Amino acid sequence: MQDSRKPTATKSARVKMPKEAPTQKPYRMTRSEISELRQKSVKAIEYLMKQ
Repeated sequence: MQDSRKPTATKSARVKMPKEAPTQKPYRMTRSEISELRQKSVKAIEYLMKQ
């Protein structure tokens, strides 16, 4: 048996993507998602700066 951990991992990841979000294109984000990420990152940075 060959060590094929990486190929199987990528295959499983690709298979999971469509099931979770069939309507969305992969590697694309909506504006609302981007704004949410920005707010989260800002909050995280502020939290780290306080410590």
